[in-house]
Order: sequence, then structure tokens, then C-alpha cells
Amino acid sequence: MKKISFFLFHFLIFSTSFSSCSYSQTVPENILTLELTFSVEGLPKDYLLAWPLSIVVADNNDIVIGYQNTLKVFDSSGKPKLTAGEPSGDKQLLIPTITETGYITITDYASFPSAYYLFDSKYQLIERQDLEKSTIHNHIIKEQNWMDVWFLEIYSFARDEKLMHVMGTARIPDTVLRWMYYERDGELKAIINFSSKIDPGIPYDVFEIRDGQFLYTLLKDRKFLYIQTVENRLVENEKWLYALQVLNLQDSVLSVIKVPYAPVFIPDSVINRGKKIPENTPENLLSYQLAQNRTRRDMLREIKVYPPLQALLTDGNIIFAFTFVSEPGKGNLADVIDGSTGSFICKAYFSFIPNVIKNGYAYKVITPDVVKSGLLLKPREGEDPVPRIEKYRINPAVYGK
Repeated sequence: MKKISFFLFHFLIFSTSFSSCSYSQTVPENILTLELTFSVEGLPKDYLLAWPLSIVVADNNDIVIGYQNTLKVFDSSGKPKLTAGEPSGDKQLLIPTITETGYITITDYASFPSAYYLFDSKYQLIERQDLEKSTIHNHIIKEQNWMDVWFLEIYSFARDEKLMHVMGTARIPDTVLRWMYYERDGELKAIINFSSKIDPGIPYDVFEIRDGQFLYTLLKDRKFLYIQTVENRLVENEKWLYALQVLNLQDSVLSVIKVPYAPVFIPDSVINRGKKIPENTPENLLSYQLAQNRTRRDMLREIKVYPPLQALLTDGNIIFAFTFVSEPGKGNLADVIDGSTGSFICKAYFSFIPNVIKNGYAYKVITPDVVKSGLLLKPREGEDPVPRIEKYRINPAVYGK
């Protein structure tokens, strides 16, 4: 029988130094150069797909799309290379994960029964498992006394070594639980957990600003990088900081990288931007929607500032922490940090927040907005109906080279 244990953390704290370089000193304004665009239209039959939702990039720069529980693999120039796995059903919009060992996992959590598909570094399907029948699923239900369990993402280092993002519903009314588990050689360890209250009266965009997001990714050598963007925000000596958590999964050492930042105030244009109410809305729905808009406005006025980060990506051991600072014509400002030392490299403006950063390239998946919610619908009027993937070379100065 599996037993859940909890990590006992040993702490190291780094404070990044911002004196060595600045954006204006080291990084030109246009840091991205488009090198490749390829569309999912006009592909050979075995590579046809609807709209890619996300991609992973292998160490050899292969571009991999998860589709119908299979992998569609393209080489670094966007040419079809191979397909792997067996298609099943119409489960099109699946998000793959990849680790430093090259193992790729597709987690199909939206279907019943949910399952995961594990591919090795040569893109061979080596394991498929119904998660509802797994000993991990049953043990979590029993151990934590949850009502339901969903495996949102699974990162596989090997068949018997996985990092799992798990969400469940508690027996406490209107409460959602999130846990990260690390499994190795049959031992299951709980890394981090938190809960959130479901309040249907709070608009979702306000909820994310008020309570923050749980952002996470991987560094090299089995290191797990994460931040809860509100809980890990602090003020020291009148300076605003955010604290990146770097957990070594092998020896339980937790390093904290404290990064100073300038808080971004929520502008009036956002505060007053309520949901558009159609004409001829019934009176009862009109009253409800007007109340929602007032609630949203009042809550944002009270919150005042955005969380420190909106996205977190890595390229090897280099961290890209995307803030809410943005400039017209420049894009979003990212702090670039060496995750192995905790030292600051530079600040850089990205014209978009990439889906993936790998081997000095930024990848952008262009997909109609209606698909991003998991719905296979026609694009909105005026929206580009052709999905495509773009690959940009990042100026090496961003990496401190």
C-alpha cells in the first residue's frame, strides 16, 4: 500500500542583485527575430489536426503537438517527422508535458475515465493508464478524504518517477484543493498544497487578481520552480518583492529567490470594464449582470495592484518571470534570472508571452480564442482562422552572452 509522506524542506535564500546590468545596458529593444512560421493546414493525412492548443519542444528542437492521445512530431524546420501512439476518439485539445529526460506525457483529464499516455525520448508509447483505477488515485481519495480527483498535469522523468498536479473537491462546501505530488520508486510525497473557495458571485478575472495564480515549471536536475503569486509576494524595507520557490526533488532543499519589482496598479480602464450587456436583456438577468459589474469594480478598486507575475517559463536553468509591466510597441517585461545561482541576468521586453522557450528560441502557438477554452467552434468574425506556430530566435544578450 502506498503511503503519502511530506517533504521536510531545508532552506536556502538568494536575493537577486540588479546592479550588474539593466535592460537599457544589455538588451536591444527588438530581442525576437522570426525564423519560422508553419501552419497546420495542408499537412499529410497522418499529420492533419484541428487547432493546436499547446506544444512541447524536445532537446533536438523537434516540435511536438499532443492530439487525440497521440504525438504529432515536426522537426526544427516545421517539416512532419513522425506520429506516435494510436488515435482514440475526438479528444483533440490535449496538453503534453516534457521533462529533461525527454519523456513526454499526455494527460486526458477532461474525459471519463481520465488517463495518461507516456512516451519515451524516442516518441515510443510505453505506457497508458486509467487514472481512476490507479492506486495513486484511490489512495489520495482515501488518505485526503476528497470527493473527486483530477490529474491536471503529469511530468514524467521515468515510468516510476513522476511529478503530478492534482486537483480535488473537498467535503467542505465550495472548496477546491490543489496538491503537487512527487512519486519515485513507489513512494508518494506531497510537495505543496493549498485550497481556494468557490464564489460564483466573483468574476473569474477578479478571482485571479485577488488570489493570484499557481505558476510552476521545471529547471534542470529535478528542480521544481513555483510561485503562488499573491501568497509569495512580500514587502521588506519598503521594497516590493516576489519569492520564487526552487525545490530540489531529490534532496528536499528549497531555495528561495527574492526578486524586487515595481507593483503595477490596475488602471481605471480595467476597473470600469464590466461585462458587456446585450440589448433587450431580460430584467432579472439585467439586474444580476449590473450587480456583477458593480462587484467587479468595487473589488478591483480595493485590490489596487496586480500580482507580481502573470507567467513563468524556463529554458534549461534560465528563468523568465513575466511581470504585468507592459509598454506599447515593446510588449511585456520579463525578469531573466539564473535559476542555478539565483543571480539576476537582465530585464527584457517580449512582444508576446511565449508558449515555450527552448534552446534560445521562443515559440508562439496562434489559435483562435474560441479553441483556447477547449471548444471546437468556428473562429469569431474578423479573427484569423488559420492556426499556426511561430518560432523566434531570442537575442543571446538576454541570456547574458
